[in-house]
Amino acid sequence: MSLQAMLGMFGDRPFMPRTQPRETTKDLDWWLHALENPTHLPIPHAPASLNLAAFSDACTSFGIAITVAGRWRAWCLLPGWDSDSRDIGWAESIGFEFLIRTLLILNSSTTPLTVYGDNQGVIEAWWAGRSRNKPTNTTFKRIHAALRSPPRHVFAKYVPSGHNPANGPSRGLYPTPHASLPWFPIPPDIKRFICDYNDTQYPPLGIQDQL
Repeated sequence: MSLQAMLGMFGDRPFMPRTQPRETTKDLDWWLHALENPTHLPIPHAPASLNLAAFSDACTSFGIAITVAGRWRAWCLLPGWDSDSRDIGWAESIGFEFLIRTLLILNSSTTPLTVYGDNQGVIEAWWAGRSRNKPTNTTFKRIHAALRSPPRHVFAKYVPSGHNPANGPSRGLYPTPHASLPWFPIPPDIKRFICDYNDTQYPPLGIQDQL
């Protein structure tokens, strides 16, 4: 986050004038809102979480996919998505976000959720509560906002790519449409980078012969 980057700039010369990172004001506004609207989140043990066999994955040359207990949904990355520090970690974090949004639709209880992904960097960033990548941190902020009311908790676990059922759909290998997961709107600030897998309005990166 820019706020953390700013604090790390001063070192042993805290009174030396410096130029703050560009997004510092936005980070301060986000923290102000969060502290003015406190939410008490439970800290349960991992065994108390709800495991719905929920997986996410991303492929830089094609798109993003999630699976939940054999059901699936996918999105295509649009040309230009990999600009302004967006990288594979960001794409994986979007899959992580879309998986959680879907689980919130499928299950309205306050039981903690367990999700799986094969990008260790994103999984560990979620454990740490932050990422070195600014766009990924923005994704995390949206996730925390979605989990705020009612308060939910998410456990993220790593799974090797070979054991990730979302691996195929993220590369355009789509299962039967009858097993698709519910639709939800793509957040407005990332709509120019991602579209639903069956949206023919936009040209995806991959060649989708299966559409």
